[in-house]
Amino acid sequence: AKSGGAVFASPSNRWWNKKRSTSTVLNPNDNNVRESAPSQQLFHAGDYLGIWCMLNHAENCQTKLCTTSSSSNRRRRGPKVSLPYRQDMRYLELKLCLQNTKSGFGTICIPSIDAIRVATLEEEEYFSTWGWDKCDYEYPLTFNMVKHGPWSPKLLLHQCVDSERSCDIERELDVKDAIVLRPFETVVLSIHIACPFEMAYETDVLSTMSSIRIPVTSVGPFNLSHLGVVQRKHSVATARFLEEDALWEYYSHLPGGCLSLTDRSRLVPM
Repeated sequence: AKSGGAVFASPSNRWWNKKRSTSTVLNPNDNNVRESAPSQQLFHAGDYLGIWCMLNHAENCQTKLCTTSSSSNRRRRGPKVSLPYRQDMRYLELKLCLQNTKSGFGTICIPSIDAIRVATLEEEEYFSTWGWDKCDYEYPLTFNMVKHGPWSPKLLLHQCVDSERSCDIERELDVKDAIVLRPFETVVLSIHIACPFEMAYETDVLSTMSSIRIPVTSVGPFNLSHLGVVQRKHSVATARFLEEDALWEYYSHLPGGCLSLTDRSRLVPM
């Protein structure tokens, strides 16, 4: 398989996609804060965690199947591997690039990779109304991240300036193996997503996915008015997947109902 090429999900536009009133002020009694100034908006840590998603593409653009050793020789569609996962599901590997895009100050902590969620548009509408706490329990998701075994999440790259400071923040928040990102620091994660069996091609999955959600915690000030004040606030970072029309710019139909990537020149072996 190969990675690279198109970015299929990118950060939500925090400047116009956030439904925040421009009349919100940090301190109503402070004449130095103007209601029309963009800097007055109270952005959260999740607004500054950039999320970009790419795929570990298969040569035939199909999702992966798991088989047992006894059935490994059967002719089935898609790449087949013998792994301890469900045979009635298909699997797709996503590569997530995460970056703290806040300049100057403000640290972002991702307490748990297991909390990453990939949702469809219908699921977003449901949980926005009834609460994301019902996720996985009363309303299981269409796409679920593999958390155990050979396809469990892996940290491929962590561009860290000060690892000792990251450990100190982990102790402050009482979390283990958290991802701590200071300004402009970056990580790359590999995660596998379990998909419904009927989603045989990468395009079937990508056209159904709507967003990636990652719970984060901010450490330190995230607004100019709070410089010097240690704060810890919870929020969610979101990335949106491409619309289906835009998705087909990267795939081509081949004779026999097969698919191929339109441009493979920027792919690298993984």
